[in-house]
Amino acid sequence: MVLPQNYLTLPQSLYQLNSPTAVSNPELLYINTRLINELGLEDDFLSDSQQSLDILSGNSSDLVESALSTGYAGHQFGNFVPQLGDGRAHLLGQLTGSNNVFDVMLKGSGTNRYSRSGDGRCGLKAALRELLVSEILSVNHAPTTRMLSIVSSSDTIMRQTIEQSAIVSRLAKSHIRIGTFQYAALHQDKSVLPALLEFTLANIYPKAMNAENPALALFKLVLDNCVDLVCHWLRIGFVHGVMNTDNILLSGETIDFGPCAFINSYDPDACFSSIDHQKRYAYKNQPSIMHWNLARFAECLIPLVDKDEQTAITKLSNALATFGDKFKNRYATVKANKLGFNESSEIISNLYDKIVETSQRNKINFFDIFKQLELQDTNQDTEQHFKDFEALKQEADFDLTRMTNSNPRIILNQDIETVLDESVAQHSIKPIENYLAYLNGSNNEQYGDITQKPVKDYQTFCGT
Repeated sequence: MVLPQNYLTLPQSLYQLNSPTAVSNPELLYINTRLINELGLEDDFLSDSQQSLDILSGNSSDLVESALSTGYAGHQFGNFVPQLGDGRAHLLGQLTGSNNVFDVMLKGSGTNRYSRSGDGRCGLKAALRELLVSEILSVNHAPTTRMLSIVSSSDTIMRQTIEQSAIVSRLAKSHIRIGTFQYAALHQDKSVLPALLEFTLANIYPKAMNAENPALALFKLVLDNCVDLVCHWLRIGFVHGVMNTDNILLSGETIDFGPCAFINSYDPDACFSSIDHQKRYAYKNQPSIMHWNLARFAECLIPLVDKDEQTAITKLSNALATFGDKFKNRYATVKANKLGFNESSEIISNLYDKIVETSQRNKINFFDIFKQLELQDTNQDTEQHFKDFEALKQEADFDLTRMTNSNPRIILNQDIETVLDESVAQHSIKPIENYLAYLNGSNNEQYGDITQKPVKDYQTFCGT
């Protein structure tokens, strides 16, 4: 089976048509039936076990016809790299769901011209990490790419140690990134950038195609979605860890789950990446970095917004300037919702700030402190914020369900590591499924024990 491949309508300079590299002894370790059912995916090949295995492992000869790897540039930790690209990934085409169309991409599927001397492969634990963390985000209503499958193989790779390799398939509304536009903007052929704009509008934001200024309309829509995304990250204590421009999808979905983690007690300086020595992508910096990344996107759009460069800069600058107020207003609503209130106010926002300050000062788990409020834990009634919260509930539009839906169950990095190690050791997805069932409330297994000491100097790595 060959999936339709809309990326073939793009200029060939933006991709390399090439097939995945076959793996040895592939085994379908996981298929995300929950995702298939949620999205109403057409499952012609998903219903055939052998065909599924051939395609999802990259071993199918059918993939020669349409599999490709996309090129992009990017600012990595603030430094511009003119050519990056899918160095170990192959875009297979599109699957149609009940309400949308999704890209299907294999990762760990072999080398191509963007590999930069890499081996083109993915380790099994890294594959499992992407599955687990993306599903944690999904369970907690944060926009994210999703894992469709994991295929293990008997091939091994060298990372910190020798590891079993795996191939994952990922679904996204689109894999067009800010870095894709940076790549196109560098091209000597001036028709490449307008072609990418037309493709992006048609496949991600079709309503903007008829706008008076489609490129400017695109920028505003991307900005709105990026504001929403970063507010979700802050809401659930998520630290992305590698917010390079090549890791910001224009669809507003989370992508790249290497150096990511969750805060324990509230810590605005939390940073878990082993290579982010300056804490550029720390928890508190995520809004300002998103703003900075959007400025880089705006630079690419200048020739598309207006023939007069200064006029285009003014229009884009005015649009970018709305980021601050939009973030402030959206985040204020997030704070209110985490406390169970529908609308934000200065009083509610100040109360939230006092609560997270208490979490930081007393080293109370960021997730647990909101659960204490939710469960009316009077053991902490010496803290003034508990008294203020109870008083405010009598005055404002409080809804316990809203509060519960806005706050995850306790997420601990040490639990994530334990679950991943168990899955690797057992060569089974079951430990991950049990943990996700705990997070979505469908079982009460014991996770989130805040009496455990956090992993000292917990670090995550890009080299996955």
